[in-house]
Amino acid sequence: MSTLEELRDQIEKAERQMKIIELQIAHYRNIMQQETDIASRIGDRILDIRNSLEASNNEQHRIQERILSCVENRDDSAVLATRKELVDLTFNFQKLVDQQTTMDEMKEVAEQEARSLERQLAKAETIHWHLRMDLGPLRKQYTQMGGTFDQS
Repeated sequence: MSTLEELRDQIEKAERQMKIIELQIAHYRNIMQQETDIASRIGDRILDIRNSLEASNNEQHRIQERILSCVENRDDSAVLATRKELVDLTFNFQKLVDQQTTMDEMKEVAEQEARSLERQLAKAETIHWHLRMDLGPLRKQYTQMGGTFDQS
């Protein structure tokens, strides 16, 4: 049988562990909120890129039609100028594709981090629950043996 002082030490140890776990839980939730915000911004950027890609695709078709019109009208200088426009558009289109690839990779990393944080949070919450369950009987035994808790 434990002495009153040993029980008090066990209770204090469990309470300290609970405080640490509570801080970890708060930390995990804070990081998860930050990850959620980052993922949202990444999603918004991906949508912007997709819209830009669609607009570039439409612009490419418009330029190609202008080139055909210039060829039909035998306007060589307009063909050259329009081709340069098409080359610039193609270069910008590739930059957008590269940005989308990067954003997709960043989104995957953020999703992996969120899954990892969810697992860590679940473990911390389980530990916290076990500590609370262990603490109840210790406190009961402590008070039954005549111990009292500070009201501060």
